[in-house]
Amino acid sequence: MKKSTKIHFLIVSFINLLVVARLLFVTFESNNCKSVILIIIPFPILIALNGIIGFVLFLIKKADYRIYMINILGLVWLFFLGLALAAKI
Repeated sequence: MKKSTKIHFLIVSFINLLVVARLLFVTFESNNCKSVILIIIPFPILIALNGIIGFVLFLIKKADYRIYMINILGLVWLFFLGLALAAKI
């Protein structure tokens, strides 16, 4: 990986991680039925945004689309973790 690709990966991952950490923290602190909604609505939107950006980069033949695909896999994993946390499994 080139240095610019590593920096791009770190920036994208950090932004996604901040959003996800905030959502998971609010879900963990919340003890009501709305905590599932805090996971079900924002996570797919974040996954879709990363997918759209990755798809556009793929269409213009940039190798950076792999960064977004890796982030999507991580977000899907965190989505299921968040659902388990919201359902208090």
